[in-house]
Amino acid sequence: MGRDSIAEIFSKRSKYYENLFDSKTGLMRGKDSKGNFRNPFKPLEATSPMNNPGDYTEANACQYTWTPSHYDVENYIDRLGGKDKFTNQLHTFFTLTNDDADKHLGQEGLIGQYAHGNEPSHHIAYLYAFSNTPEKGNQLITEIYNRFYSDKPDGITGNDDCGQMSAWYIFSTLGFYPVNPSSADFVLAIPQVNNARVILNNGNFLKIRKGTSDLDKVNSIELNSQPLQTRITYEQIMKGGKLEYK
Repeated sequence: MGRDSIAEIFSKRSKYYENLFDSKTGLMRGKDSKGNFRNPFKPLEATSPMNNPGDYTEANACQYTWTPSHYDVENYIDRLGGKDKFTNQLHTFFTLTNDDADKHLGQEGLIGQYAHGNEPSHHIAYLYAFSNTPEKGNQLITEIYNRFYSDKPDGITGNDDCGQMSAWYIFSTLGFYPVNPSSADFVLAIPQVNNARVILNNGNFLKIRKGTSDLDKVNSIELNSQPLQTRITYEQIMKGGKLEYK
């Protein structure tokens, strides 16, 4: 907008999460009034101000650790020590279980520590697009899509706050998702249908085609015969055309 002084203030503020990153655990931790990490530290324990006060709201340290990757994923990969460690941390996150998970504190729809019943987890499977194993993200997205949604009265797992559970479903059906909602970029994954047509409000159409019956495997993605990597932009979508997953 040309208001550089305000942009600088918020750009600086957006990096404050680095103050809460604990390099020893690779997780985000709360600090006390003296600036020390708070102890004891229980990364699997979900907290909430109303009935279990702690540093997180209806989630735990493992889940909130991925919050900066909404808008700063490349820097967060560097903070963790590179793509290999980023990939390993994702694998750990989706396999680490907790027998005492409290569904009343957002611990619903669990795959490891991933909790699809609450918004802080919703972007995390899409982060595999930036890892060494993007195909694992496609497998998880397909599993989440099939396990936690149905056409029955209990067909949405968790609280559909502001329609977020439904929004995840619609984006994932089409094969892309706004990991960073303010960037006008969408992270590419894999459609859950073979064909779709999106009617855009400018009169254009986006035709989506998945050229395989395997819901997990895509070798390449093309928009109007031009290759895409990990993202598609809002501007590209609004121009319409054919988005092909091959």
